[in-house]
Amino acid sequence: MNLLADGDLNQRKTLLSVLGVPMYLVNVEDTRFYFDSMNTQFVDLLGLQSPLEQIPLNVDALREITHTEVEAEFYFERLEANLAACLRTAKTFRREELTRRFDDTNFWSRVSFEPIRKHGRIIRILVTVIDITEMMDALNNVEQALSSLLREHVDICAICHKVKGVADNWMSIGDYREERSDITFSHGMCPQCYRKQKSDAR
Repeated sequence: MNLLADGDLNQRKTLLSVLGVPMYLVNVEDTRFYFDSMNTQFVDLLGLQSPLEQIPLNVDALREITHTEVEAEFYFERLEANLAACLRTAKTFRREELTRRFDDTNFWSRVSFEPIRKHGRIIRILVTVIDITEMMDALNNVEQALSSLLREHVDICAICHKVKGVADNWMSIGDYREERSDITFSHGMCPQCYRKQKSDAR
């Protein structure tokens, strides 16, 4: 049985906490939202002084976890839009966003909004937050490395296809790439060359 999909809400909250997944629960009344509860992992992730529980979700509530009025309004508008989208579509959705902790540090997060129904009506939205900063940093490093490889001008011989290296020495493309990155090459044969080699051998 998949507790994350089918289980009782209390079991799901417990399981998420045991797994170390930061989460909070929002009650839905008409089109208004209220913070219901949040686990200690969420409180720790944002560096809050204490959990926000049983209070209306509004700019005043978010002022408790942000630094300025502008930030409170920005986070409120974004959170309210995400919750309203979850309510409108009645589907779980995820988004990645840069989030600011209470101690002024930023982290990348993947936030999931999951509607919880009772008698066919959405009564709560379960919000989970996963820190994906390391993944986003690694992705950024890969993008920068690829970008620098693509921008680099490389002299290549029109006849033998060797590449001019740093010390004006000429080397194979494979040796050149291995010298400049962690990429290693293995040799194979594309289908066209294989057919050509096969026909030339006859």
